[in-house]
Amino acid sequence: MIDLEAVTSSTLSDLDPDLAARGLSGDLVAGVLQRFEGRLTGTALLAMDPGDALLWLQRGDDDADPLGRFVDWGSRILAGVMLTLASTLQQDVTLAEPTLDERPLMAALLGTHAPSDTMVLSLHGELGFPVSDIPEIRAPFSIQLLLEPKIVEILLAGLAGDGPSA
Repeated sequence: MIDLEAVTSSTLSDLDPDLAARGLSGDLVAGVLQRFEGRLTGTALLAMDPGDALLWLQRGDDDADPLGRFVDWGSRILAGVMLTLASTLQQDVTLAEPTLDERPLMAALLGTHAPSDTMVLSLHGELGFPVSDIPEIRAPFSIQLLLEPKIVEILLAGLAGDGPSA
């Protein structure tokens, strides 16, 4: 279950690190970084506190690689977000291989080498992970979408019902 609590936007150069990391504690994040390409192009980062990510993963299959599982689950969440946006805008999107990123959130975003005028849409909320009769674990997360300014214009027009204009 994903509960979305807030969405903010800024350019990469004006991004407030505290606002981007809203709900997360500490310096480092456990992140999944994934590039997407096509008419809807950019990079997405799912970030969680490392301790929360580990606790969340321990509820899964004990035989699986927890880091690989985190990247897989994170990629599925990011793919859902990106494919929903692409469908809304009637745009094609191709997802690149996801990677694990364990750095401070701002270092991960700046490490994409995106230009300073890149728009950052920040989604903040809680992930829930139920497993049979075990109580659900809830953990704060942040998704950062790095998009070209023209893509944000297309996105806003599409969400407003004006349709894609790319």
